[in-house]
Amino acid sequence: MNELTVVGDSVEVFSLAEKSVINTLNLNLTNSTIDDLGGTDSKGNSLVGRLFVNTTNSVLGLPRTNYQSADIVANNSEVYFNRKGPEAKVGLLNIKTEGKSSVRLNSLQWGTLNGNLSNDTKIDLPVHALRSLIK
Repeated sequence: MNELTVVGDSVEVFSLAEKSVINTLNLNLTNSTIDDLGGTDSKGNSLVGRLFVNTTNSVLGLPRTNYQSADIVANNSEVYFNRKGPEAKVGLLNIKTEGKSSVRLNSLQWGTLNGNLSNDTKIDLPVHALRSLIK
């Protein structure tokens, strides 16, 4: 599948079937809590190439897997990459936060990091990476 867009309010369960292969996944979630989106096959390969996440008042757990790119917009939300799974890398990682948000990368690696953080954001980044987001 080339592209899948999911728009949801108060979503508690959403997962990708192991045989799914999606080039671009767009998630627009409000008032939702998804602890584990899934997103890898039995060998740990990613089912999604490009990930676009836009959350408002939500908690979203993403699979720690390789992505070509990941764009995360968190508005008063918590977005995190699950600890389980092998080490993973995102080629291009964009993070934008608004309000009181939290982003946990849990040892996720990246090629290029861009973004903008609100004053009330909690994030787990090395200082050298954090400096690139605080301007």
